[in-house]
Amino acid sequence: MPNSSDRVGIGKPLVRGRGQIGVGFVLILALLVGELLLISFRYDALGLLEATHVSWVQWLAYGGYAFKVAIVFVVAVFLSVGPRLTHYYQDAVDNTQGRPFVPLLLSQLTAYGLFFFTTHLIFGNPGVGKQVEGFVPLLWLVLLPTVFVLWMVLLSPMSFWVRFVQQEKVSIGLACVVAVSTLAVAIYSQQLWSPLSELTFQTSAWLLGLFYSQIVADPQQFLLGTPEFLVRISAVCSGYEGIGLITVFTAFFLSVFRRDFKFPRALLLFPIGIVAIWCFNAIRIVLLIIIGEEISPSIAVGGFHSQAGWISFILVSVGMLVLSYNLKFFTHGDYGESKSLGINTPVALLLPLVVLLSMTLLTSALSADIDWLYPARVIATGGVLILLWRHYDLTPYILAWTPVLAGAAVFLVWLVLVPDNPAKSALVGNELAQLSGGAAILWLTFRVIGSVITVPLAEELAFRGYILGRLSKSTFKIGEKVRFSWMAWLVSSLLFGLMHSAWFAGMIAGLVYGLVRYQRDKISDAVVAHAVTNLMLSGYVIFTGTWSLW
Repeated sequence: MPNSSDRVGIGKPLVRGRGQIGVGFVLILALLVGELLLISFRYDALGLLEATHVSWVQWLAYGGYAFKVAIVFVVAVFLSVGPRLTHYYQDAVDNTQGRPFVPLLLSQLTAYGLFFFTTHLIFGNPGVGKQVEGFVPLLWLVLLPTVFVLWMVLLSPMSFWVRFVQQEKVSIGLACVVAVSTLAVAIYSQQLWSPLSELTFQTSAWLLGLFYSQIVADPQQFLLGTPEFLVRISAVCSGYEGIGLITVFTAFFLSVFRRDFKFPRALLLFPIGIVAIWCFNAIRIVLLIIIGEEISPSIAVGGFHSQAGWISFILVSVGMLVLSYNLKFFTHGDYGESKSLGINTPVALLLPLVVLLSMTLLTSALSADIDWLYPARVIATGGVLILLWRHYDLTPYILAWTPVLAGAAVFLVWLVLVPDNPAKSALVGNELAQLSGGAAILWLTFRVIGSVITVPLAEELAFRGYILGRLSKSTFKIGEKVRFSWMAWLVSSLLFGLMHSAWFAGMIAGLVYGLVRYQRDKISDAVVAHAVTNLMLSGYVIFTGTWSLW
């Protein structure tokens, strides 16, 4: 077998040792992601329902649901095959030797070009029905699997994929069940509004009555509040979305870290999480009314209402993590308890991020347009980092060029992928202009300190420390080496991206920071790269006035 470090093209290594990430493989993945995003961001499938009266063509309007099912299916297969991914990757690379890669790439791009053209004809003009009632939908249905098959062939010959399906047929079958079940739960969970609505309303009304002697409660129209401040409890306030989120989170956590848990005892975490998130939902409705009545209706509606759901979800999910890992009833063994503070290592790595997210949601909930309480985030997160600093093993540190260049590259990618919102930038600029010079400088100073110091430390300790190490089946200790794992690299980057509003740009940043962390086995490198990105972004925002990018 030839040495993988001597390969060129698709097999050329980007990271040597620990799994060998091929440059060509990463580029093909980037090609697929780019092609999918170009289609999904530009066209809305549901508009087709009004574009034609042909029933079988109208079914294409539900392609968005099919795409979501496909994503869930791929993720489920990925998690199931996770321990064997390195083996399959090496097998795929070995099968690429001597293939005409350029003709295959041109064939795939040609097929995608035709697919994009037919997609535009079908979904690009939702008000014109005659354009989609001919042979074009049939051609679109033929081109869709063709593009997918050609993309798969770019990675490895069909013989490899046939063997993969034969060897992983059980995992693939289970992934199909998971994907279809997820779609069914997503659709039918909305029906929970009927049984949950009355219970949620009555519980919230009872809690509100503990604070006010006179309340307004109309169960017919689901109006609840005080005579001065009323809210309508809609379907999304019933709690079913929170129940769905906590159920998926619990299932994911138990499946990924299943070796840590005692079954069937660990299954009790499902009802515990469901009951907890529903109770928090009723509490947040009451808090919304109290804030609107006692503090400000604009803060209640503009800040708290949009953030309270995530506050509840984070509190419940973190509470379940702490509960499960600190009760031997649920888990096996010891997880590196810290004698000085009485906490285990996972908590030490995750706690700064938990405090950061909690303070972010709290300060955002108490702000309408601009987060004037941002300094509280920096102080709280910085305090936790100082308190736990001895457990992180981040010093001494020798600076290298790679993290700096990687951070600068992520900054450029961020500018390309995340457009400025002129209206929001103008609003924040006007708010800052109304402050005195000293107050504005103080707020901006805290904003820069948070962006460049506390945020990179908190996020990298959690994502490139705990999550990357845990998914790699490695030790929780920061100073020890972490062997490369495809699942750890991709999943930690995806979770990192989902934490940001610009999720795709965040995912790309996570992938880069992960590679930086792997290169020298130093979490400090990832922190530096992240800090460089945020430092350059902070300077760009301040000097250009594009405040929405911050």
